[in-house]
Amino acid sequence: MSKRYPKQVLSARFMPDSVTVKESGEVTADITWSTGAQVRRYDWWEDKEFIEELSMKDDHVDMSRLNSGAPFLADHRQSIGYVIGVIEKAWLEDNEGRATIRFSQRDEVAPITKDVQDGVLRNVSVGYQVREFEKIEQDEDLPIYRAVDWLPMEISLVAIGADAGAQVRADASE
Repeated sequence: MSKRYPKQVLSARFMPDSVTVKESGEVTADITWSTGAQVRRYDWWEDKEFIEELSMKDDHVDMSRLNSGAPFLADHRQSIGYVIGVIEKAWLEDNEGRATIRFSQRDEVAPITKDVQDGVLRNVSVGYQVREFEKIEQDEDLPIYRAVDWLPMEISLVAIGADAGAQVRADASE
């Protein structure tokens, strides 16, 4: 019998100081799109729970898609109307996935951009494809499936993300 895990509610410090507005009206922000946090998942085919973990090691993450202008989406919705920006650059640092995103200047995106600037919207989530898992069995806990070869494909602004540490970043000086 597997242990029951309570719903995780983690807090992360947020300050909208990483949002930059240029004279041209261009708005960018630095984000953390993954901390490699363990997330409880359910396998519908096997009818089992497990823990998923994204390895944040350089040689486990294929950054090519993010660094070729991947979309910044609203709620992982994959259609043109939900593209709210673009990934300008992405990198791994201190066991975290980080990126600089640039918001679209379309009129309908302006309220979203404003809510990010005001600290109202702050959570992000990464959409990804796993190519290889490493399974780690645990005696009394759920097995861990660690993604050791995976491809981030998009980053989304979301109301609630699986990784509570994935957020719009505070100024590094704080």
